[in-house]
Amino acid sequence: VLGAARDAQVMRHRLQALVAAQPGELVRGPVSARIDAELLGRYDDALAVIRTELDAGRYAGLIQDLGGLAAEPQFTGPAGKPARKVGRRLIRRDLRRLRNRVREAKREPDDARRAEVFHEARKDAKRLRYAAEAYVPVAGPRAAAMVAAAESVQKALGEHQDSVVTRQMLARLGARPGRGGSGFTYGRLHALEEQQARAAEKDFRRLWKGFAGAHGW
Repeated sequence: VLGAARDAQVMRHRLQALVAAQPGELVRGPVSARIDAELLGRYDDALAVIRTELDAGRYAGLIQDLGGLAAEPQFTGPAGKPARKVGRRLIRRDLRRLRNRVREAKREPDDARRAEVFHEARKDAKRLRYAAEAYVPVAGPRAAAMVAAAESVQKALGEHQDSVVTRQMLARLGARPGRGGSGFTYGRLHALEEQQARAAEKDFRRLWKGFAGAHGW
């Protein structure tokens, strides 16, 4: 549930900066006010859901379970094996998952579906990054290079996903501009976000081509 509030914040800041950068004659009507009304409303709604969840028994149970896990870790078989071997195997697994996802994205001809696959690849890159961070005390600079590489890929794909979500909202606003400005302005913002998405995808492909630390694992 934290994601909905985060998305509203990111879109609002992103779009207000984009609107502010436009020539005044191309911003037709109270576009900024409409964006604020839409996204601040979304944020408030998301915040209400977050408060409800934090007050619920499920969250209290989660905190209790985490405390118990920290006090008495439930170790499995691999915990008794050398950390270097176990950690390397985990990183290989997460790296393989990410590579397979990227291959899937490259083969996907449909833009909308490819965006969905890239979104999953971002999650895979994050998972790989966390695995590599845990491995740094064992492998040192080599694992640190993997952390940096995975984080760069994650950020590029995150920028791509933010553009996808923002364009979806702009399309809705442009379809029913009403008193919130001209559909022209929302269409212009949508086109600029398309450029941002293409730039993010290009950045990702550059990073992926020279994926630091990805070889020899």
